[in-house]
Amino acid sequence: MENWLIPLIGYGFGCIQAAYLIGKLKKMDIRTVGSKNAGASNATMTFGWKVGVSVALIDILKAVIAILIIGALFDLSHADLHWKYMAGSGVVLGHDFPFFMRFRGGKGTASLVGVMAMIDWRMAIVGVLAIILVTVATDYIVFGTYAMLLVFLGFSIYLTMHVLPIGIAVGLIGLSIFLHRKNIGKILRGEERGLRSVLRRSS
Repeated sequence: MENWLIPLIGYGFGCIQAAYLIGKLKKMDIRTVGSKNAGASNATMTFGWKVGVSVALIDILKAVIAILIIGALFDLSHADLHWKYMAGSGVVLGHDFPFFMRFRGGKGTASLVGVMAMIDWRMAIVGVLAIILVTVATDYIVFGTYAMLLVFLGFSIYLTMHVLPIGIAVGLIGLSIFLHRKNIGKILRGEERGLRSVLRRSS
């Protein structure tokens, strides 16, 4: 029974949509502006870096809190990574496809950082460094995200060597790549806004 409840509870936490709720406070549906995505990157592009950072932190924390609560609720060992991958997949799916937003949410990058932090803090640190360094080097957040996904895959294989967590990792990576496909198209057409232009606008 708990095998179904773990991702389901994670999904509920993932549906806490910071970008969407902050947009509503500003009398705007964030899904109608910028990249039309309810996530930290579009919040940064639309409202500035301060709001974007706030959204990212909330999205990270909801994954951390979800996994902590699920672990306590079912008295699960934090040394067992299988349930953390299950819970984390629920959080990311809830963020990407929240039921109350007609399943139009974000892309799950910040939420995945929170999941990585709960699986292994070293994975999260290396992943965040990969996002920062590659984004700064290329000027595009999507390339930083792809670098983080490689870190997630590499650590998942190294830490577990089991079918379930690696399968979940591959599924989440594939989903993220699919959800970012329009960003790649915009870069190829010269339409994607770079990080530096966003920071100049926010300053």
